[in-house]
Amino acid sequence: MYSKLGRTVTFIFGVIILGWLTWTFVVSLIVVGGQIQPMAEFTKNDILFLQHLPRSFAGNSAVLYTHPQTGSVFLGYVLGVPGDALKTEPIEDGTEPIHTTLSKNEYFVITETGPENDSRTFGALHRGYIRGAVFKQILRAD
Repeated sequence: MYSKLGRTVTFIFGVIILGWLTWTFVVSLIVVGGQIQPMAEFTKNDILFLQHLPRSFAGNSAVLYTHPQTGSVFLGYVLGVPGDALKTEPIEDGTEPIHTTLSKNEYFVITETGPENDSRTFGALHRGYIRGAVFKQILRAD
């Protein structure tokens, strides 16, 4: 039989493990700035809740993603979801136009830091590079 102390320690340990699993795999807090580039909606030092588990993302969702070529982390918007046919126009900096239909698990993301950091340069972004969706702004820095 467990003593009262044993049950208490087991309970506390369980709560800690459950909290860690939730924090790691379900939600987390992120602070904009540093490695995460700000954008108009979210500015430097804003604190955001990030949801890790969505299986898919709706258009215009704010997401945190890893650049597939550089490994840098960006906040951006989903502009294209699986099944969407996309056609972009060339822009002044020489970025080539894109004509594609997004496959399963592919998204077209755009950021305000420039086309070199989004799908206008590297093309469709696989779901695996999207770390999660911003679902709540906790604290606005200004």
